[in-house]
Amino acid sequence: MTRSSSPSGVHLPRSGNRPTSERFRTLDRYRAEREWRRYEGNALRDLFRELRRRFLVRNFVARGWVIDAGCGPGRFTAFDRSEGVRWAAFDVSSEMLRTARRFGRGHGGSGEVDWIRADARFPPFRTDAASTVIALGNLIGFLEGSGRSALVELARLVEPHGRLLLEIAPGPGTYSVYLHRLPDGVLARRLRGSADYVVERAVREGFVPAPFRRSRPSSFVRYSLDELRAIVEPLGFELLEALSVAPALGRSAERLERLRNDDAVWNRLVSVEEVLGREPGTWPNAAAVLAAFERHPNADRPVEGTIKGG
Repeated sequence: MTRSSSPSGVHLPRSGNRPTSERFRTLDRYRAEREWRRYEGNALRDLFRELRRRFLVRNFVARGWVIDAGCGPGRFTAFDRSEGVRWAAFDVSSEMLRTARRFGRGHGGSGEVDWIRADARFPPFRTDAASTVIALGNLIGFLEGSGRSALVELARLVEPHGRLLLEIAPGPGTYSVYLHRLPDGVLARRLRGSADYVVERAVREGFVPAPFRRSRPSSFVRYSLDELRAIVEPLGFELLEALSVAPALGRSAERLERLRNDDAVWNRLVSVEEVLGREPGTWPNAAAVLAAFERHPNADRPVEGTIKGG
């Protein structure tokens, strides 16, 4: 694998009027470490991290090279250390890669990961290089006008029967009408009981979109799942799973902290959020949708990238 340079995707706020690629390329240590901490420290962050981890475990192909595109500080890099799996992770930010090397040692080790500074628009790998290509953190959205072409380049890297695992940010997030109207004690009792009942009531009463947290324009492009499929499926891929992240309790941080104190309730909540996240009605307004695509073995390949590796 050869190396190159330039933008990738991490979920950070808008900063001035500089191009997105320049902002990510020049991130400092504080912002890189803050991105690592975005998935730990309270119940809400734990929930977001756990739902992503479960999705990756379900859809991961454990063979050969696995590429983590726009890896940021490496929060989800090398979550699987199966024999025969080799990890390559790249990001445009040198500081993100330094943070990944530093923090990764306590989360599965970084010795078996090739950390590469590279641009997601020009991934420096050969066609069919990987069994799994992962692009979390709304990578293609943060690439603004280059997102579609970058997605084609990432798809090019996936071998036959391999997986392309993506994250997009279609909307502001959703709330379950049913779960939100229940007092904490009643909600806990419902979660200790039948998960099927909770899911059925939540689906019946529906979901409402959360308000956007910022009034000013965001610094990324919001792709819907339909738009994502329209790009990826003609390249020879089939959608295997789509999951909106935490559509039921949304960003109810205080309620989640109280529920976190009971392991049985918490574990049931994670499972309920996962089931509800597969409901198509939650996808259009989800703050994050995870999508797993599998490449058909005889599909036509996307156009070759300009950079190739061994």
